[in-house]
Amino acid sequence: GLKEAGAPDFELNLNGPKGVKQALAEEDCEFKAALLQALRWRLKRRSGAARRRALSLYVEADVLDTQGGDALFASLLRSSLARQAEQFARLLECMSGEPEGRGYLMSANGHLIRELVKELVTVENDTPRRRALLQALQQCSRRSSVQLAAVQGGVVGWVVEHLYAHADTMSEQSAEHMTALLVTLAQHAAGRHACAALKDRLVPLLADMLEHESIRVREYVHGVLYALLKQPDCMAVAQGIGLEEVLEALLQVNKAQGLVTHARQLSLVLQRVREEEPPEPTPHTDSDDEPPPVSPAKNAGSPSKSPTKRG
Repeated sequence: GLKEAGAPDFELNLNGPKGVKQALAEEDCEFKAALLQALRWRLKRRSGAARRRALSLYVEADVLDTQGGDALFASLLRSSLARQAEQFARLLECMSGEPEGRGYLMSANGHLIRELVKELVTVENDTPRRRALLQALQQCSRRSSVQLAAVQGGVVGWVVEHLYAHADTMSEQSAEHMTALLVTLAQHAAGRHACAALKDRLVPLLADMLEHESIRVREYVHGVLYALLKQPDCMAVAQGIGLEEVLEALLQVNKAQGLVTHARQLSLVLQRVREEEPPEPTPHTDSDDEPPPVSPAKNAGSPSKSPTKRG
């Protein structure tokens, strides 16, 4: 059951006989899908301290049986019942929104994250389940250990492939999650190396996406470019496609539109293209509460045109 507004709270049988944890280990069925949905709603329909208390109870009960390995996690992740698989992905997304939830998902020596990565790169269609898995991984990727697991699992190539083929048609939410994930992966040396290996496709793609209709996507693209242009191979491609001229034109447009945050970000990327070293951002750490390198604009204004189609 769920806590209705104004109703007294109640305890869940999470770890006892015939409790939630035991039920999740049973065979796939519609009841398990409903149970996963209820677990998510119990978090989603609370806020602040109440949500954190509810999440702490899940973690204390080890509701996903991480101490027993990754078997339960993997079976829920790859359920043959579409609704159950989606509800589990959305529960992971919700849990990863809190530091304690991220820490829990990063337990079991990283096995859960590796399972998440392994499953994500097999999902082709832009569905609510894929968007939830993307968001869960992106929220956990503030940690360098998760960044490395994602890079080693082929996430950079998977993201670049999907953005290259579908950036103009995928949901705005997916485009935001993918570019935000690229920003965090590009903070890791292994991530920058993986991006550099795809430079001939990735740098022109990012140049196109500088004019994406989503303000957040554009900001994340600024962040990825800023990180990658320290790589000589990526810089050479950027110079070859005339990125400096593109950035100069967009800088003037953003200034004229009063988009101060965007103009500042473009100026930093432009300085890097010109090999004029701007002040370095805060060094990357393994802290769970580190903010992403590029934050959403507060003075967004009206979006500009969509990127041109790629052949």
